Amino acid sequence: MHYSVYTSDRPVARKPRRFIWWVLGLSFFALLAWFAVGPIVALRKIQGPATEGDGSFFSFLGNIVSDRQLKGEADGRINILLLGVGGKDHPGGTLADTIQLVSINPATKQVALLSIPRDLRVTIPGAGTNKINYAHAYGELNPKTGGGPAVTKQVVSQVLDQPIHYYLRMDFDGFEKLVDALGGVDITVEKAINDPFYPAPDMIRYDPFSITAGEHHMDGKTALKYVRSRETTSDFDRSHRQQQMLEAIKKKALTINILANPKKVNEIAGIMGNHVRTDFATWEIARFLEIATRDIGSYSVVNRVLSSGAGEPLVSVNEGGYYLVPRTGNFKEIQRIAREIFTEPLLKEEAARIEVVNASGKSAILAEIVTGLKNEGYLIAASRNGKDTIQKTTVYDYSGGEKPDTAKLLGERFRVTVEAQERPSGSTIDFTVVIGSDYQEE
Repeated sequence: MHYSVYTSDRPVARKPRRFIWWVLGLSFFALLAWFAVGPIVALRKIQGPATEGDGSFFSFLGNIVSDRQLKGEADGRINILLLGVGGKDHPGGTLADTIQLVSINPATKQVALLSIPRDLRVTIPGAGTNKINYAHAYGELNPKTGGGPAVTKQVVSQVLDQPIHYYLRMDFDGFEKLVDALGGVDITVEKAINDPFYPAPDMIRYDPFSITAGEHHMDGKTALKYVRSRETTSDFDRSHRQQQMLEAIKKKALTINILANPKKVNEIAGIMGNHVRTDFATWEIARFLEIATRDIGSYSVVNRVLSSGAGEPLVSVNEGGYYLVPRTGNFKEIQRIAREIFTEPLLKEEAARIEVVNASGKSAILAEIVTGLKNEGYLIAASRNGKDTIQKTTVYDYSGGEKPDTAKLLGERFRVTVEAQERPSGSTIDFTVVIGSDYQEE
């Protein structure tokens, strides 16, 4: 998914969305936590206001490992708001150019990334209607609100109908310095890039960027352009480049064995201290590190970008300025995407064919149930009202155990135990959902 950044036929200099800042910040934040005992001053700077009940900053020296859980961990979903800002030396440096929800499910080893466009029109408490990227700037201008991250967390929580447990904010000067501190990174450029409209630092002029396909060693400045450029490639291409860059940085960090180099540790810690902020408490850093590094190779990653276009949840409007607004007039569809972001990819992968039989005695609810299931990512191959009324809702599995994720999700969706049965002769249906009179909408 992607959206246009043009409001006329003439391209203008603009700030590309900086998805990479938070990804790299999260990665290096975990890396820093790993050897946090040394650079205490940097950690003090990274942390925001003390979390209630956390105690002294230095208390972690006695016991850095905690048996407490992170916020959301018990519910199976830790939500972290990742913010990318230009920083103090850049025009509009307090506007949040990158706003992304990162959800981690440690139990199922899933990570979901949901990108929120900065032009989304929202209501900001105390500031009225504006683009969502202004929430951070408003908070920074009005410290009594709790600051930019606090205001943005509140707004994003309202838009997505999700609790926002933590935030991590990084500026892009920090990214450049981190890459340079590693001695650069090696990247295989899969598609040549030629961006004549890459913005100059003053955000008025252009600083054209081009790179050929093939092997390249990139310093911080080149790496920055590589992950920011958007003129000749899609959002999907750019997201792939950002993941590629993260992998290259991780590989380089392991290659030069950072942890065995105290000088490099202190250099990176200093960069983090100057360019990263978070509200993770000290013990939560250790707990997050434990989760993030446990079986890290087995985690699956889901990427979604809220956008406009055919079939997308947003549309663009010019109403006193360029905005993106919900296609339906409310945020329910966006909230559904946020709620189902872990389950939808599993359903698409199994592509189970589902039949819905309404035996509840209320024929009018069939269309609503089918629409709801389709919106949640289920493939509805057939639906009908049954002749007889039954009391108990039942789900039958004809797949022979070949579509376990769908079986599990249907069972949870309808609060029933899925019953395995032989597939009817000649049928291509994998599951039949029989709606009984006990069915109640959520």
